[in-house]
Amino acid sequence: MKKSILFTVTSFFVSVGFFILFIPSLTNAEVTLLRISTQMPPKHHTVKALGIFKKEVEESTKNIQVKLHPAGQLFKGRELPMAVGGGAVEMGDMVTPYLSSIFPELELLDGPFLVDSRSIAEKVFSGDIGAMLADKFEKLGMKIVFGHPYGYFSMYGNNKKPIRIPNDMKGMKIRAVGQTQVLKAKAASAKPETIPGSEQYMAYKRGVVDIGQTGPTSFVTRKLYEVFKYGTVVRDDLMIFWCAINLKSWNKLSDAEKKIIMAAGEKATDWDWDITEEKEAEADKFLSTKMEVYFPKGAELDPWKKAFMPVNDILAERAGKRGQELYQAILNVKTGM
Repeated sequence: MKKSILFTVTSFFVSVGFFILFIPSLTNAEVTLLRISTQMPPKHHTVKALGIFKKEVEESTKNIQVKLHPAGQLFKGRELPMAVGGGAVEMGDMVTPYLSSIFPELELLDGPFLVDSRSIAEKVFSGDIGAMLADKFEKLGMKIVFGHPYGYFSMYGNNKKPIRIPNDMKGMKIRAVGQTQVLKAKAASAKPETIPGSEQYMAYKRGVVDIGQTGPTSFVTRKLYEVFKYGTVVRDDLMIFWCAINLKSWNKLSDAEKKIIMAAGEKATDWDWDITEEKEAEADKFLSTKMEVYFPKGAELDPWKKAFMPVNDILAERAGKRGQELYQAILNVKTGM
């Protein structure tokens, strides 16, 4: 009798323990986790836009949890297309040069003095070019949820001398990521070196290159003003980040959840566009208190345009027919405005 009671009590607690252990797995099974990987630092406005996306999604449904992984915690920038497309992470925030090794024509979307304003960017990506880009992402196993502005390239930082024209960079080593930046460096007779975005500060501090290159807002959030004396802000390219989701992850969502995701993306896009110009102006003002910064305007940009415009011809030629067609499509948008 005692054995029977003991067995019953023991079985009861084992069953209860199993049930308690099983409850979290049931709960977790009901919640879809979407991790977003980005190389940008937590304080940058592009990451804050991802925070807006997260907030909108989680306030709209209890079935989706969004977790941000900034500063290259999960993957470096150029690793993101394969990581997201292959399902190693559910979502990633990336720029088109990360895809250029597969689709070389996409480099033209960040060609110098092409997509260089909000009005042009919105016009370019709302039509056939935007549809083409979405198709490229899908071929890699991703769906674009939303595009949002990083801000403007390029700002050049160095410790040797003020840079007022491209030829001032002659013979100097410069950070360059992607074909476009490499070609721009060569057009200025500089020597390009690849440095991932998240590794810039220490690389510059150690003198890996003579010239650091990124956008003004990144000079602020990454505190690059601490390692450079001189700065030059050209703003020849308005760079766009594309927040994309793994297609298999997307297809597992219900129609209602998909609508929530896309609506949250629109909110994040609107917020980032509204804040970008403000952050650019704040960066200019702040950096001018930390460095000797040159902002070429009007005719002062002519030497930069003369040096860099041939870069677009080279990019289009290298990409063949698709490159030529995309180049012409962008020019058509610019001339039609």
